[in-house]
Amino acid sequence: MRTSSALRLAFIASTAAIALSSAAQAQEPAAASADGDIVVTGLKRQYFGDTPVKEIPQAVQFLEGKLLNDLNITRLDTALELASGVSKQNNFGGLWDSFAIRGFAGDENFPSGFLVNGFNGGRGYGGPRDASNVERIEVLKGPNGALFGRGEPGGTVNIVTKKPTFNEGGHFAISGGSFETYRIEADYNLPLSDSIAIRINGSSEQAESFRDTVETQKYTLTPSVLLKLSDKDIFTYELEYVSQEVPFDRGVVAIPTVTASGTTYKLGAIPNSRFLSNPNDGPIKIGVLGHQAQYQHDFSDDWTLMLGAGYKDTTFEGYSSDPELALGRQLIDNDGRTLSRQRRYRDYSTTHMVFRGEISGKINTGSIVHNIRIGGDWDRFKIKTFQLRYRPTAADQSYSIDIFNPNYNIPAPAPTSVIQNSTEVQKAWGVYIQDQIEITEQIKVRFGGRYDDFSQNIDNRLGATNPASYTKFSPMAGLVFEPTQSLSFYASYGKGFRPNSGVDVNNNPFAPEISKSYEVGAKFVTPDGALPHPFCS
Repeated sequence: MRTSSALRLAFIASTAAIALSSAAQAQEPAAASADGDIVVTGLKRQYFGDTPVKEIPQAVQFLEGKLLNDLNITRLDTALELASGVSKQNNFGGLWDSFAIRGFAGDENFPSGFLVNGFNGGRGYGGPRDASNVERIEVLKGPNGALFGRGEPGGTVNIVTKKPTFNEGGHFAISGGSFETYRIEADYNLPLSDSIAIRINGSSEQAESFRDTVETQKYTLTPSVLLKLSDKDIFTYELEYVSQEVPFDRGVVAIPTVTASGTTYKLGAIPNSRFLSNPNDGPIKIGVLGHQAQYQHDFSDDWTLMLGAGYKDTTFEGYSSDPELALGRQLIDNDGRTLSRQRRYRDYSTTHMVFRGEISGKINTGSIVHNIRIGGDWDRFKIKTFQLRYRPTAADQSYSIDIFNPNYNIPAPAPTSVIQNSTEVQKAWGVYIQDQIEITEQIKVRFGGRYDDFSQNIDNRLGATNPASYTKFSPMAGLVFEPTQSLSFYASYGKGFRPNSGVDVNNNPFAPEISKSYEVGAKFVTPDGALPHPFCS
């Protein structure tokens, strides 16, 4: 069991703390109030609520869809370059999104665990996330375990997708760029009546690359529907379809150089365009089919019930030619030019199902206001992994490649050795409670806690694996002090719990990560909202 602890002092100018002080909880028609706050009536969001950003005891950064569109950003990983404290990690040869928040990278067997409308969107093999249907990306830094559960101590990335509204309109864009990159993107919103609206969003992209022989293509489609069943009841449904083809590409190689002080490795001996895999492997084919449904009932202006369900299938299949990592079999350490390779075939798939519910509202006890949030969720995550490998002996260099004069017509041997064959099922449920207490206009206190029950069963056909189960309570607390309307100070504390997938060399499931986080910071915004800039933190 690994324990990580972080003590951070970060004076952070909150993103859009005034302009988005109602947390932009919906995409229904909105009107600006006299003090500039956005007043939204419509969909609320489980876990997040409508607490103003400057009253949240943690650093928060919003990346608006309009900003991404103005900068022609089409991918999640590129968008996150605008977020402070977020750094790119190993993206498995360009086949998924991987990032670290404040140094915490998560379970590296999968893409990073970002959320989509509060649902876990990073689970599975969904490929690099497209930005065509992004309304806003929320980067919530610091401990969030009391609500989301099974999350990272560094923070949480939540993607809010575009939802239907009752204003007809849309856009259509065609773009082209270097390396024969062509993209079509469309978004259209259509109200069918006073109570039904639909929205269709999608994109198509084909591109070559600065890398020799590498070509990619991607198609996305995300239709959605909103039903306003009554003044108090709203139902939404969103489908996600993705089809991508991306060659597996591990990049260029560093050349070993022997000096008097030892062996060093130098990049730049070959051009960055050099492709060292086998173009005849073809692309890795990625498929996604997902569903999200949410129902909201407003008991009153103060109390709301939110129910949600999600289901998502992902597939990942194809061949690759990977560098040999064992020094005893890798010839490039001897001659500086011959890269020994293996050939692999992967067939991965996942199925993720989740149900959740939450009730939130306000209670006044004298002059003190309690913003209460009580909820729970249940999910089941099934992972199937199958991998074959052809691995030549140290003496057999018939599938190696000359990095200075590559021959892409070397016969590709068929992978036949089974090195991965397992089915893993994770089941989990959790309940949580949070109270944001408004003691005075200047002082807010937050208390919360979450209880998680997690079980893991791995059917490893290459060796017996014992099941594992864990229970964990994760508390969270925070304090906000606002001496002026422009300035607020905060402090927070939280524990986290995140299970891991897969097994170690002894076929034992990896223990979960337990974290403990402390944070203090400050947020500042000018009275007119001009500072900070909406995407600065």
